[in-house]
Amino acid sequence: MRLHPRVLTLVLVLACPAASPARAGTVSYPLRYGMPSTVFGKACVVAGETVELDCGSLRATNTCAVRHRVTLQGPCTLLAYETYPDAPTLDGVPMVKVNDHWFAAGASPAPHRDARGWIDIPDGTHTLARAWTDPGRPYYPAAVGGIEPDRARHLVLHAGRRGQIWPFEFDAPPAGRRTDDYTLEVILTPPRHIRWQPHAKHWTRAGGRWVARIRPAAGDETNVLRFQFSTADFPVHHGGPMVGAGVAVTEDDVRGLVRMEYEFGLWDYVLPGVSLDTGPAWTLTPRVEVSTMTRDHSHGMYDFYPYDPAWSVGIGMPMLLDGSGRSGVRALVGVEWLALGLTAAMDVPVADGVPAMVSVTARLSL
Repeated sequence: MRLHPRVLTLVLVLACPAASPARAGTVSYPLRYGMPSTVFGKACVVAGETVELDCGSLRATNTCAVRHRVTLQGPCTLLAYETYPDAPTLDGVPMVKVNDHWFAAGASPAPHRDARGWIDIPDGTHTLARAWTDPGRPYYPAAVGGIEPDRARHLVLHAGRRGQIWPFEFDAPPAGRRTDDYTLEVILTPPRHIRWQPHAKHWTRAGGRWVARIRPAAGDETNVLRFQFSTADFPVHHGGPMVGAGVAVTEDDVRGLVRMEYEFGLWDYVLPGVSLDTGPAWTLTPRVEVSTMTRDHSHGMYDFYPYDPAWSVGIGMPMLLDGSGRSGVRALVGVEWLALGLTAAMDVPVADGVPAMVSVTARLSL
């Protein structure tokens, strides 16, 4: 029975989710902060915002604690899109909640047309304070657009710690919804054991925290502050075994060849390993390959191949296992499509080393 290439791809990817680009985090969704753009009735005019962002335990819990204080000119209504463990406060007084609708203590709120949560701000200038916990949204930058070769080849047994990036964005209200002296203040407690490089233009240090104060000009865009935390890749990743079968051509003979290999990943694209050939002679070959990424272009429903093949080149040192210690140099070139590959190799003797040989093998990786 012959399998259609798309069917084979689906079997391989669904059976081995670690290689799926969605699992690898190919898209960045930054945590965004600022006043909600969706309002009910009159839009709020914002005189200033302070965001306290405590990400000290981000790596352990993948969460940041957020406290948001904003000075508003009412009357207006905000969309309450977060889940608050404690009641928001208005001028220091806890607000009252009825059916996901927050309003000032003692006020008589007007009914809204839908079931979403709302925050009513009465007439005058008020300070609204909210607190909640945000889950982190890390992504893996090395996986954008495809799959690294050590992960693509070894769908079953690949293991390794990938570097992650946590992006953040802060939005100011549009020009028509902020006062002329509007200021955004961000007070940040950065995570421990995670790299972060603050931009000197925005940030100053205050003890164990960093503070950014930004006053956007009238024509500035609404997104006024971006930063990110990141962790580094661990350079060595576990790959796995490979088995191949093909033919080997020497000066005197043409024979079948079985090649067994085991390899690791190093910095994503370098693949050191060792192979054992069973014919025409038993040969042990330490080798290293460099491979391109397996590109993902499955963006349309009529794509015939969800992934482009990867190309590799390598060099090794074949050594005969007959006790003579003879060796040589092996040059390799290959093409891989996920766990399937085709490799051509040429062995060149050094002095009175291994016999000259050209081989072609098809291989399967686990």
